[in-house]
Amino acid sequence: MRETRDYLENLFNYASAPIIIWDPQFRITGFNRAFERLTGRTTAEVVGKGLDILFPEDRRDESLAQIRGTPTPAGEQCEIVEIQILNVDGTVRTVLWNSATLYGADGKTAIATIALGQDITERRRAEERHREAERQLQKQRMLSLHADRLRSLGEMAAGMAHELSQPLVGVRGIAEHILIALTRGWSLPHEKISEKVKLIVDQADRMEHIIQHVRTFAREAGRPEVQLVHINDVVKSSLELLEAELRNHEIEVECRPAEDLPQVVANPFSLEEVMLNLLTNARDAIEARTGEDRPAPPHIRVRTFAVKKGKQRLVSILLEDCGVGIPSEILTKVFDPFFTTKGPDKGTGLGLAISRSIVGQFGGHIEIQSTAGHGTSVTVSLPAYVRSGQGKPIDSLTGGGTDLTPGRREGS
Repeated sequence: MRETRDYLENLFNYASAPIIIWDPQFRITGFNRAFERLTGRTTAEVVGKGLDILFPEDRRDESLAQIRGTPTPAGEQCEIVEIQILNVDGTVRTVLWNSATLYGADGKTAIATIALGQDITERRRAEERHREAERQLQKQRMLSLHADRLRSLGEMAAGMAHELSQPLVGVRGIAEHILIALTRGWSLPHEKISEKVKLIVDQADRMEHIIQHVRTFAREAGRPEVQLVHINDVVKSSLELLEAELRNHEIEVECRPAEDLPQVVANPFSLEEVMLNLLTNARDAIEARTGEDRPAPPHIRVRTFAVKKGKQRLVSILLEDCGVGIPSEILTKVFDPFFTTKGPDKGTGLGLAISRSIVGQFGGHIEIQSTAGHGTSVTVSLPAYVRSGQGKPIDSLTGGGTDLTPGRREGS
């Protein structure tokens, strides 16, 4: 019996895992050396004291509630619980406890509980560091997305300045003409004055439309709200915003929109953001060709069309440039976030990733074909909207009995 006792004591004390025993009144009756190393306390300091002295003061009630639970049947283990243990130096360790209830000879009377612990403090710290790193990465991604959108707005600013300068010149010329006439005492018919003032009002409306469009783009792009959209309208507004910028780079734009295209279900400003990303990428690819390698004249071609793929009808935008192209070995990486072959001042590497995400939200996809040294073609395809029931009016874009599911087939 002494040999057996010594063997069990050695097994208990020299076990690598912390072990603790307490009685039915939750008084500590013993623990091994691994537990001493975990808490910095000796057996003499804690034996006979309540189990709660091992827990941080602000977690004692919660920890005791976790441990008390329902005693397990003989031979069975209870559910593993995660407990905070207070070290004598004031530090807190996180431990997984797997406890079992010990019963007397009658098999019914609980005489003690023994718990086997696993110190997971470093694991939890590593997990928290990982979560913090992910939070910081997400934060950086959001900042980069914001920076990329600001870059798009910056690209639009040049086009907007040009678009505003034309009507402003017109307004100034008309106003000066009227002012000169009044100063010199010219006799202007009422109809002539009305005509000139109407031109001023028309040009002011045009400027207001341009400003409102940019303001709405900044606010609405990326929002989930959708509506029925004409692809040709998106292409037209995008080209108008970058027209001056492309002209400054001596890049010609050829646009061939197809007539009578079906509508698509999307956010028009989000699609416009996609177009702006693709157009600026095409511009940068053309600008990367210098000297004799630069095509004359440098150009971008944009075409819209409808195509049937299986049972689904698609509306597509094809954008072709004569830029430097994309080497085949990196063509599969162009949609990866933050991947870019441009310099740090040319973009964040998020343009195509954002564009694919936006198009995917509306049930569409983007395809890229490119040959290094010869240019790139990008095709954006979206499911055509087909109204449910012939001749049925669209009461509402968010209800009213009309299904706005992209690609819904007639009569489905």
